[in-house]
Amino acid sequence: MLAGRIAGKSAAAIKLGKLAFYRQLDMLLADAYRYTSQVMVDNMMTQDAAEGIAAFLAKRAPKWRHR
Repeated sequence: MLAGRIAGKSAAAIKLGKLAFYRQLDMLLADAYRYTSQVMVDNMMTQDAAEGIAAFLAKRAPKWRHR
């Protein structure tokens, strides 16, 4: 089920993504691209992003800090 798969992901990344989605809705396209690009950079700087990458490389399930 899709909801179950999403629920198993990093809560911090889901929160950032949802917030970015709603904030960019009223922006001009170029502004929305700039904004969401920065959000992706911010997301990659989180501990959960580092854990996700490490888990992928180690071929193991991630242990999210933020659930």
